[in-house]
Amino acid sequence: MNTIDVIRDLETMRKSIQFKRILSVICMFGMFFVGMIINGSGNLSFAMVSPMLFLVAFAGGGILAYMANKELKQFKYLYKQNFVVGVLNEMFGHVVYNPEYGFSEMEVGQFGITQLGNRYSSEDYIEGECEGVRFRQSDVTIKRVVRSGKSTHTYVHFNGRMFEFECPMSNNTSTLVFSKNYQYPGHGIGMRYEKIELENAAFNKQFKVKSIDSIDAFYILTPQMMECVQNIQRKGGAVGLHFVKDKLYLGINAGGQGAFDANMNRPLVYVDEVEKIKRDAAVIFDIIRTLKLDENAKEDRIAKGMVHGSAVDDIAAKAAMNAMFGQAPAESKFGFSLKK
Repeated sequence: MNTIDVIRDLETMRKSIQFKRILSVICMFGMFFVGMIINGSGNLSFAMVSPMLFLVAFAGGGILAYMANKELKQFKYLYKQNFVVGVLNEMFGHVVYNPEYGFSEMEVGQFGITQLGNRYSSEDYIEGECEGVRFRQSDVTIKRVVRSGKSTHTYVHFNGRMFEFECPMSNNTSTLVFSKNYQYPGHGIGMRYEKIELENAAFNKQFKVKSIDSIDAFYILTPQMMECVQNIQRKGGAVGLHFVKDKLYLGINAGGQGAFDANMNRPLVYVDEVEKIKRDAAVIFDIIRTLKLDENAKEDRIAKGMVHGSAVDDIAAKAAMNAMFGQAPAESKFGFSLKK
């Protein structure tokens, strides 16, 4: 099946889903308002049969909504298999993509960037390599549902994208960075953290920084990295980062705006869809290129003798370790710990 046929079939499905959604709302709520009007007019014969009509209308609306959701799952699968996978394979190497699975709840808890709740889901798992740096990404939703008597309250801890990056030239103990609009921040590795004030006053106003070792925070939060984090926060919303050992964990709490999903409210245009997928993947490039720039800058400082004493030994040792283990195997080194 060629691209034109795929677009045509997906567009037909999109219209069908939207039609069923609208019709289900009309069935479930339209009859309610009609009944209010007629009952208000004093028509007793309608008042006698209206409960049955309401029941039929609500049942019909529920069936239509179920059919729309079922068709939507099929639409998402076809869309991602025909658009997302191809674009990601062009952009990254060693890509593993599974739209139905994601990070496990245990993994996300170990990331240390968000407090867990009692409701969890994850999908759109991506694993790949960009410019020699391995990464993983998934959409994650975390909620806490609290019941008190007859009332129920739902608190959304996180609803967005989470990432794991290999962090070149880093052996950070644990440094946390949260934008001040980030709710339910995690506790890192659960140890005592020191509040850090950086030289960048604008960054201090936007973000909270904590680290077990203040030297680590200054080491990893270079001007390039701070600028990158600020750009992500401007584009994506609330942001949380955890630099720990040789990993960077990133959470973008975008309020439910999932990556690599089609916009169901507008017709599908091939060029527009490809550009949207590339925009969703751009954050991966931004982070990795910043990490690579920092790595090159630190190596240059070592070569020029701009860092002295134990700092040189520390950075040189990290560079040596990175050189020894930097080559990623063709097979996945992360394995699979996926949760439906």
